[in-house]
Amino acid sequence: TTAQSLFNAIVKIFEKTNIGVTAFYTFISMMNIQWDGELPISKHISAISAANVRLISMKKGFDDETLAFLLLHSLPKNTTWENFTASVLGSLPDGDVLSFRTVSNRLTAKDVRHHSNVGIESEAALKSADKWCTHHNSTSHNT
Repeated sequence: TTAQSLFNAIVKIFEKTNIGVTAFYTFISMMNIQWDGELPISKHISAISAANVRLISMKKGFDDETLAFLLLHSLPKNTTWENFTASVLGSLPDGDVLSFRTVSNRLTAKDVRHHSNVGIESEAALKSADKWCTHHNSTSHNT
């Protein structure tokens, strides 16, 4: 026996005894992942996907529909995101199964729209009409 074969045997024994614990804590961490609305949505989606890949490597991964539900569950708990979730679930034709890809694509599209609207709102605020000062008979104050 070589040192390498002995090491491989020990690793194999350790992996078998630790899979349940590792899978459990990976599962718990996935259930606790919450998107704060600030971090880029792509990073949030990747975090959930990466955790599922870890579970798959232990033969404990989620099916696609459950992973999609988990992604929806991880969204902020406010009216905007509750409406988004209702929209995603309501748009699913009878008999179809929700997929992780569908939810992540819709989230990404919503995030892009949101960030492009933020720029428009800021620009509109900068272009707001100047108020007329009746005292100075002007729209600006030069004091």
